[in-house]
Amino acid sequence: MGLVKQAESAVKAAFRAAGAFKTSVKLKVASSSFDPVTGETTQTWSEESGQGLLTEYSKWDIASGVVLANDRRLILRQSEFTSLSPDISSDSRIEIDSTLYQIIAPVRSGLANAVWDLQIRKA
Repeated sequence: MGLVKQAESAVKAAFRAAGAFKTSVKLKVASSSFDPVTGETTQTWSEESGQGLLTEYSKWDIASGVVLANDRRLILRQSEFTSLSPDISSDSRIEIDSTLYQIIAPVRSGLANAVWDLQIRKA
């Protein structure tokens, strides 16, 4: 079994073990189109649902100025999101319990690209 498969298997087991600590997440990504006839730009949202682990940052992270006190850390399994991916440069949002969050830091992939590690803030 290759490293990527081992990482995916480990992440799947960790998410299964997380049980009630998991939260339902919607990843929303906007795409824009410009109509040259009307001169208007329209934005269309695509969304995909999955599970995530939502945690708070440590007091050290907050004290060091790396994150704000209300920022949250969200870990998503990449394999649950097949058509969309979070991106700070596009208009990506995370929805958790009807609350929209903006992705603040560049998206980091971890464990052989098996997870996304996101810093999010209420939009």
